[in-house]
Amino acid sequence: MKYDDLPIIIETAVDTKKSQDELLRAGATNIISKPIDFEILSIRIKGHLEHRILMQSLKAYQQRVQQELDTA
Repeated sequence: MKYDDLPIIIETAVDTKKSQDELLRAGATNIISKPIDFEILSIRIKGHLEHRILMQSLKAYQQRVQQELDTA
């Protein structure tokens, strides 16, 4: 699907482990507690962007290898 690998970053004032576990089980990729530390937020966003780029590269590589195997 189009948005399957879209990271979901939740901003919340709730900081109990139980609440964070529930958010992660519900599909959150990352949790930022209030008050927001914008330096930490920036680092986490960069990490998600790097992960997305790496996953796109891996998928492209897998497709190339599969095409080469199909051709062979």
